[in-house]
Amino acid sequence: MTGPADETYRLIETGDPEAALRLIEPLGRAPGAGHPELAAYAQALRALGRADEALPVYERALQVAPQSPIAEHNLASVNAELGRYGEAEAAARRAVSKGLDAPDTWLVLAHALEGQGRFDEAESAY
Repeated sequence: MTGPADETYRLIETGDPEAALRLIEPLGRAPGAGHPELAAYAQALRALGRADEALPVYERALQVAPQSPIAEHNLASVNAELGRYGEAEAAARRAVSKGLDAPDTWLVLAHALEGQGRFDEAESAY
């Protein structure tokens, strides 16, 4: 059985981010929202081109799950998308230090370094 967060991702993947947002937003705005709901809520916002609104949701997700390397990766990714390359680099490095060795995280780190004009370091991260 899947939960609302899983259904949110499915709706995004099938091209209906509006329905995804309608489903997850009440749960993501709830005071006791957990990391899965917050991450799905932020992803629905991003799928609708609302990365600026997703940023504080990802920040809240990290507060709820401070040891999560995935929460750090998500924060890094949205910061890079918004051109906040220093913040993206810091979050990507925290994700790696928390044990995340995913290609997507290294890609975000490389993009953040490139955005700061640190091309040799970016090449190493790529």
